[in-house]
Order: sequence, then structure tokens, then C-alpha cells
Amino acid sequence: LQVSLENRLLVISGVRDDAAERRAYNQMEIRSGEFRIELEIPIPVDARGIEAHYEDGFLRVILKRPAVVRVSPSESE
Repeated sequence: LQVSLENRLLVISGVRDDAAERRAYNQMEIRSGEFRIELEIPIPVDARGIEAHYEDGFLRVILKRPAVVRVSPSESE
């Protein structure tokens, strides 16, 4: 499983193994094999602050906004 940020595009890719869990299903809509999902992120995010956690079949991705730098005008201006 790979999570990356390319410009403002969050890319999640990987391979889902067909034999991950063998159970009896009436209908299973999750495909096996390679996958790639691209999500456009409409706001700036800090690529170094991305966190991803996969647990119990769910992927949680946390994106952090970049720190805001506030500049005060100096007295000489």
C-alpha cells in the first residue's frame, strides 16, 4: 500500500491479494489485483505531514495544512 501526494493529487495505490481471506460470500464487490485511486485535494497540504493507518480493512489518511507564517510590519515601514 502506497500513499503519496503529487501536486494537489492524493494517490493511493497497491495490490489486493485474492487469497487474503477465504470466506463464503454471496456477493463480493471488492476486486483483487492492482489498484490506484486519485483524489484531488482542493487546499494546500503539507506533504511531509501525511499520516496513513490501515486497520480492520479501513485506510485512514490524515492530511495537515502547512503552518501559517504571519508577518508583522516593522516600525521602519
